[in-house]
Amino acid sequence: MRLILSQACELLYEFAEYGMCPTDPRLVTNINFAIERLLPRLNPEKSIARYQFDIVNNVITMPRDVKTVLAASTSYPSCTGSTCLCGPGCTSILSVKGRWYEMMPGGPVGFLACAQNILFDLGTGFSTFADPSVNNPLTLRLYADIPQTSDEGYVVIQGEDTNGNMPYSLINGTYVRGQAVQIPMQGDPYHDTPQMWQKIGSITKPQTVGRLRLYGVDAQGNSTEIAMWEPDELNPDYRRYQITWLGPDTPGILTVLAKRRFVWTTSQYSDLFIANIGALQNALLALKFEKAGAYDQAKAAWETAFGILDYDSKDYDGDYGASLQLAEWFTGGDIYNLR
Repeated sequence: MRLILSQACELLYEFAEYGMCPTDPRLVTNINFAIERLLPRLNPEKSIARYQFDIVNNVITMPRDVKTVLAASTSYPSCTGSTCLCGPGCTSILSVKGRWYEMMPGGPVGFLACAQNILFDLGTGFSTFADPSVNNPLTLRLYADIPQTSDEGYVVIQGEDTNGNMPYSLINGTYVRGQAVQIPMQGDPYHDTPQMWQKIGSITKPQTVGRLRLYGVDAQGNSTEIAMWEPDELNPDYRRYQITWLGPDTPGILTVLAKRRFVWTTSQYSDLFIANIGALQNALLALKFEKAGAYDQAKAAWETAFGILDYDSKDYDGDYGASLQLAEWFTGGDIYNLR
């Protein structure tokens, strides 16, 4: 079932605070806090999602709402050449490894195409889905999908220019670590950084009306999109994974099942990750008891919320054990109802 924020406010306001109404902005804050606390404990229906990526190199950057990859596979729509290990249309299952796999003995085997089918974690801390490099420095170009008549502020980019230096900017009389790029207003198609970059460390942006897009422009003038940020993203932070087996000439599609990251929301039309009203009711009660210092009651309310979600998840996934019948015959050759 789907549950949007406005519906949740109408159903849950009396469980958040005494005397609270559905339009109280504190209710939205409490619902966000409740979902943030519930999500890491369990995998409710809407917290697991399927994503697909075109593989253009061995590194895949996850979108902002992916917390961790649980399972992955690859397919070859049209596989030709010496690095193609199977026919077109075949699918390979990947083993998903943690971030320590890269440094372990017997790990990625030099990242060769003949290595095992492994997808391993490179961690978080990436603000773009593609990067400049020492061999391919880029001028960074900022676009606004919906340019405004009033100034929306600056995007601040930290990293290294082609001389290996970190730029500094003066904003409203204060020096800021990083290059500040003004968000384009109406009449401005885009804004460029005054220098070329060989490395991007992190990027910070204000809340905007529309999406912002960042392009990299090389020395020949070729432009490539390297980031796209939602209006409510303030500190873009993405997770990356690397595939060990993929050769440079092998086209493929990566499909992953991923646990979604909690994303704070204030839009009344946003879908909530947790749609079970009973679990949300008890989570809001638990938060209320914690504020009052009634930790025993809060613990009981949290356990009730977790129990409701656990049963709901099992019912959705069909988590029922197989009925195994055993007999005395050797190898079970005469068992007619083994399932």
